[in-house]
Amino acid sequence: MLLQIKLVTDSYSFEIPERALSRDNGAELTTEMRPITQIEGLEWCIEYSPAGLGIQRAGFLSVFIKVTKPIAFRYVFGVKNTAVKVRGACSAGNLSSSFELFSHDELRNSGGIQDGKFVITCDVEFEVPIAEFEETPSIHELLLESCPQIAFVVGKDTVKMNKAILTSVSSVFHAMFSHDMKEARTDSVKVTDFDVKTIENVNYFCLGIELDDLTTNESIQVLKFADKYDIKGLQTYLESFLVENITADNFCDIVNYAWTHSRDFMKTKCARYFSMYGEGVFLTSAFADLEPTIMASLVKAAVGFKSK
Repeated sequence: MLLQIKLVTDSYSFEIPERALSRDNGAELTTEMRPITQIEGLEWCIEYSPAGLGIQRAGFLSVFIKVTKPIAFRYVFGVKNTAVKVRGACSAGNLSSSFELFSHDELRNSGGIQDGKFVITCDVEFEVPIAEFEETPSIHELLLESCPQIAFVVGKDTVKMNKAILTSVSSVFHAMFSHDMKEARTDSVKVTDFDVKTIENVNYFCLGIELDDLTTNESIQVLKFADKYDIKGLQTYLESFLVENITADNFCDIVNYAWTHSRDFMKTKCARYFSMYGEGVFLTSAFADLEPTIMASLVKAAVGFKSK
């Protein structure tokens, strides 16, 4: 959810004596509460542990901004007379934000300690929601109609895809249209191994357009297109989706793709599924139709999971 906000700012600084760095680890100190009059019920303070809060933070100055009501805020911590500026943010679901400012050695070497003390500064900006933006437009809603297109010719049909996007997501198309090739001269690609529906689905994915429901086979056809033309983002997305949604009905289709295209992580997921739910798969006609070497490799990998 994207919000329009206004920022309510406040600043505070406080001194810490150098001897406080030798306090017991975990000892906490607190600044005074500061009310923010523009925001009802909001006060804030800084809790700090000069020697670090907890064993893992020993030797560091730990600081915490605490608020009295859930609110998103941004902050900048600094140490006076040094170049140190540390920025951060806290979401509205938290009542505190912590940070290890820097180590005692860095503090002593920074020039920030003067006359046996140093000063911590903190600038904070509280985010007050004003309005909620409507849904962010997809990329296809922002593109000009005059943008250069690539025509994918499938028999008598043509599917046009945005050239800039396509060459940005695919190393194959980037190379194809960066050199003096037939496709670059004609801004067209002749396709004989994929149907129009597959290319349309690829186009929708690349443009962020919501698709109609896809069958497993339709998803795999899109995946094969992404694999052939090296559209890695789409390939990673679909491969992960398929192996996280294996069923007895789609198992063999996914296995065929994984083994045919040497996708090791998909093979592992399929083998684990088969080791657990094989009884629902191996008596199906789809399993019987698996290529024998694929079947043997799958069973061997599944046995490995069973033996663990």
